Amino acid sequence: MYKVVEGVMWAIATVFIFSCGIYYTYSLKGIQFRFMDMFKCLLYNAKSRISLFSSMLITLGGKVGVGSIAGIAIAVYIGGLGTIFWIMVVSIISIPIAFSEAVLGLKYQVKAKENYGGPGCYLSDGLHSKFLSRLYSYLIVFSFIGGFLSIQSNTIAMALSPYISTFNAGLIIALVSFSIIGCTDKISKISKVLVPCMLLVYFSSSLIIIFRNYSVIPMLISYIVRDAFNFKTFGLGMIVIGIQRGIFASEVGIGTGAISSSMVDDDYPARCGFVQMLGVYIVNLAVCLTTAIVVAMDIPQNLVVANGIELVQHAFAQINGGHIIVNVSIILFAFSTILSGYYVGSSAFKFLFSHSRLTILSIVTVIVLIIGAISQAPLLWKIVNVCTALLAIINCYALLKLRYEVVHELERYDKYGKIK
Repeated sequence: MYKVVEGVMWAIATVFIFSCGIYYTYSLKGIQFRFMDMFKCLLYNAKSRISLFSSMLITLGGKVGVGSIAGIAIAVYIGGLGTIFWIMVVSIISIPIAFSEAVLGLKYQVKAKENYGGPGCYLSDGLHSKFLSRLYSYLIVFSFIGGFLSIQSNTIAMALSPYISTFNAGLIIALVSFSIIGCTDKISKISKVLVPCMLLVYFSSSLIIIFRNYSVIPMLISYIVRDAFNFKTFGLGMIVIGIQRGIFASEVGIGTGAISSSMVDDDYPARCGFVQMLGVYIVNLAVCLTTAIVVAMDIPQNLVVANGIELVQHAFAQINGGHIIVNVSIILFAFSTILSGYYVGSSAFKFLFSHSRLTILSIVTVIVLIIGAISQAPLLWKIVNVCTALLAIINCYALLKLRYEVVHELERYDKYGKIK
């Protein structure tokens, strides 16, 4: 029964996300290829407490998670090499969604000591649907605070289990997180250091493996393109896996990019949109594509694969300290997801309740992190999976309904706010 519900929900969500991507690619005239605007906006020194660069790093902290690495690896393992092609195609088509989310997130932000917003706000003030805005916000709080944070805590605890007990690991995770969460400035400052460092370590390690096996690259590319259109052997399942993994990896369509964008102060929301698109490219190229290529270079025949991490560990075993690099990356990716996930959940919580109740959320978060470290998460993953699909459906519905506002903001930027 669950598989049927999950399949139907994600089929609907995939149609919504894909439709959004195609529409915005057309109406915004291939905006995902305006790289000069992306870099100019990234380097733009706006008069904002939280910079455009910082908001992108917080978003990246959530996107670059263990699920992205393991999910991409297992997609290649199950769907074949052609899956890599479809993951990249879907990622590129869906990038304009990141632009539209950021634009609407900033346009409908709530001005406060610490600005906040996201789909909850543009569903309420843009679509004037209190029901959908509150439903979306409750789902965000449950999925991110109750679900993703618990799962990430469990991931870190499992990685540390050879050295300390899972309960002690949970306590450490909770104490470190509690000292940071609750303050956007702290999350921003730590993300500025943590996210670039972990991306650099993982990306450079992946490149070392790729360069060591450079002789197989031409053959690998030919196999990827050949298998991508080999429907007789792999069937449409390969395309479906590629589409879903492309969506999961970039996290576009769910609305988290809109939430992190709302912390910025800028008169032209399109600037934030360009920066958020650049963030999606970083995830796609620095993490997803390199992971897929590294795994594809040497797919083991007799390895027991449970969640995809085993494939990455096997691939990284080619270099000295490879297992250490993977384990450290897992811990850093998971911790950055905890920080980003808390910010996303707390923004939705502030929309639903008063700012003064955030202390309650912080205490609940600490409890969730400890429980998550010592528990098994398969059931929680299943529930969160369905919730995430529903989030995507609600958010993409809003993006399509408010499409003319996004187009207008881009036109306003091109006319008055373009950075020379």
